[in-house]
Order: sequence, then structure tokens, then C-alpha cells
Amino acid sequence: MTFLHVNLMWAIVLFGVLLWTTACVVLNAALRRGMGLMGLALSYAVLVWMLIDLPWLDALVTWSVFAAFG
Repeated sequence: MTFLHVNLMWAIVLFGVLLWTTACVVLNAALRRGMGLMGLALSYAVLVWMLIDLPWLDALVTWSVFAAFG
């Protein structure tokens, strides 16, 4: 389901990545740098997966919304 070129299913997936990364960074001071880097790498991996699964415009707009506000 797409609303203004933002795919809602993939938006939920990206929100989960954002939530997981934020929780790990806030709650675990010892692994702060590693978890932040892992979250960034996971976000780019989700982008590649989205580019394969969705039309390019929908994938880029959905990912850009989370890149700008996340």
C-alpha cells in the first residue's frame, strides 16, 4: 500500500530498524558505536532490498523519509 510514493509496509520495516537501533544505542553504552554502525549498515541493506522489490521512486522516497527524519 503506497501513499504519496511512501510504501507503508517498508515504512514499518524501516521504523523497526530505527527503533531497534535507538533502543540498543540508548540502553547499552558499551556497544554504542558498534550498534549505531550496525543500524546504519542495516538501513542501507534495507534500501538495496527495497530497490529490488519496489519501483525505484517508491523505494527512494520511502527510504529518504526515514533518512531525513530518523
